[in-house]
Amino acid sequence: MDDQVMKDEDSDHDQNPLRYPPPVKSAAIVTAATDYSFLKRASKRPRKEASTDSKSGAAPDNVPHGNERPQSSARRPTRRPFAPPARHTGRAPKSRITSTTEINTRRTMHCEEIYRRFKSMSVETKQYTRSDLSAVQHVRQLIKRCFDAAREGDSRSESFNELRDRLHRIQFYDFMCEAIIREARLFGGDDGLDRVLYNEDNVFPNDLQADAMMLYNHFYMFGCDPHLLRGIKTTRRTHDGVRNTKTHALDTKCSREIPANIYGASYLVNGQWWPLQICALRDGAHGVSEGGIYGSSKKGAYSIVLGGGSGYGDEDFGDRIEYCGTSSDKKDPITGQTVPTEYTMRMLESCDRVHNEIRVLRKAAQSSKAGTTYSPPCGLRYDGVYRIVGKVLLDAPTSMYRFTLERCSGQDPIRFQGPERRPTEYEKQKFHELGSF
Repeated sequence: MDDQVMKDEDSDHDQNPLRYPPPVKSAAIVTAATDYSFLKRASKRPRKEASTDSKSGAAPDNVPHGNERPQSSARRPTRRPFAPPARHTGRAPKSRITSTTEINTRRTMHCEEIYRRFKSMSVETKQYTRSDLSAVQHVRQLIKRCFDAAREGDSRSESFNELRDRLHRIQFYDFMCEAIIREARLFGGDDGLDRVLYNEDNVFPNDLQADAMMLYNHFYMFGCDPHLLRGIKTTRRTHDGVRNTKTHALDTKCSREIPANIYGASYLVNGQWWPLQICALRDGAHGVSEGGIYGSSKKGAYSIVLGGGSGYGDEDFGDRIEYCGTSSDKKDPITGQTVPTEYTMRMLESCDRVHNEIRVLRKAAQSSKAGTTYSPPCGLRYDGVYRIVGKVLLDAPTSMYRFTLERCSGQDPIRFQGPERRPTEYEKQKFHELGSF
């Protein structure tokens, strides 16, 4: 978008602020300023690495997520101190599913209703209250206060915290629609969110820029749906009339196909958060609903999930990670040597041949004692891109490797502490509400 379009108040961007993504000039969030055209040509992502149903992406609640590596049902070698204990190989009698019920996890308006409002409403046909409009317009007032505070040399003004809080809340407003975004002029103008995105005056901190970009991506790519599990179908199954299990799967009716087989950050923003790993699959952050490594043959690994308390010998130092592959018991028929698993092979390809950037998602620990300083309290958080700088063979009989990853330079700090930490208080509140289902 050229300068003339940005300056023209009657331009296409001002008339339809959700039509085009704004050009991000700030180096702090340059990884988020990506061409969105890949959404139109997105093909089905490869499922060779998935440890679950590759068509539905189902992730049972009673199966560990994240960094839990798939285990073979064959006889396992002696347990190593850097790997979790082998699972019991005996098979329990298969239970009979007596009933299947789809669960409505929404407490707000359903996405079809929002899309219907989004298409049918205009500025003239208002279907929101005056207080709703004021709540959105208040963002512009807070941006203006931040500029006034910066002119007076007060970079720690309370207005910045108020703006931060408002951006965290506005994502979950169930009355958001195109009409209210237009009338409130949330994007565009001298005091719209565009000023935060561009930050040409260096007024706003990096986390506010990232939050503004996250909000824009949310409206531009997913509409105004505030539900955390948008595009996810949740089902409860009753086994033998007694035991209940819950599964989450991509809803093919309303999910947009966003490929995860892309190097680098793609459109993701530092600190972006999801309640479940299948939500990261939905948004193209990690290509499998279970498993810690995602990649494709001869192209290396695209992303990994670092989960605290997984039983592996992983170590998290923030900008440096020691990450273990998976143990193998498969032998080469010719040499008789142990062959690495497919998951480990993807990491070896990235280390030895491709040398690509790998997205790192940190997952909440299974217990408070097992987590690290950088682990989120719940869900998963995107913490930028890393590169593999070294590897060590820990155990030759099981072909167990440990890889050293270092965070690429030029990125914003990891958002694990302070007022900029993610998940936000509102995201944690919504996460705990999901537990009631």
